[in-house]
Amino acid sequence: MKKTSNNVLIYDDLTCITRICKKCGIPKPLLDFCKKKQCEFGRTYTCYDCTNTYSRDQYLRRKDRIIQTIKKYRSSKQVKLTRKNYQTRFKEMNPNYYKSYHKQLRELENSICIWHYSRGMYKCLCCNLNDGKIFLQIDHINNNSKKEERTQLARLLIKRNLPDGFQILCGSCNHAKFRNKGICPHIENREVII
Repeated sequence: MKKTSNNVLIYDDLTCITRICKKCGIPKPLLDFCKKKQCEFGRTYTCYDCTNTYSRDQYLRRKDRIIQTIKKYRSSKQVKLTRKNYQTRFKEMNPNYYKSYHKQLRELENSICIWHYSRGMYKCLCCNLNDGKIFLQIDHINNNSKKEERTQLARLLIKRNLPDGFQILCGSCNHAKFRNKGICPHIENREVII
């Protein structure tokens, strides 16, 4: 026990202090009493056991009334918004926020994939077009695209840790390769010239 300058007692160890419970009349250590700042030593005058039995008895006496109140509250229209309801309301109120966010996310994912598969050069591997990321596209080397890979290919590749089997082509080379049964016309012309 210490004394401060204002003659207020500060106890280092609350286990040495005992208090008699007002309900059961048994002396118990101070730590066996509920916390309450307004009371002496910051603890109530009834122990945990007595407080729990009192709360349980009160609940059992009022159980029917409590259940009716809960049912009435849940059936009313003033139910608190759940997270999903809040998100849908936010999307309805701010449609441009989600559009711009997802657009930035797609651009970032595409630029990561283009940088990885073009080996950091940002150019078409077939015709060496170097006009930036706008015209570049991700292409399957073996022309074995699956249905799930057609919409958000960059996101799918990032989730799979950027696997092999893909290359970067410009839009015209990619389309020409698709139309020409998997062979780009630039490569065909090179073979004829050589």
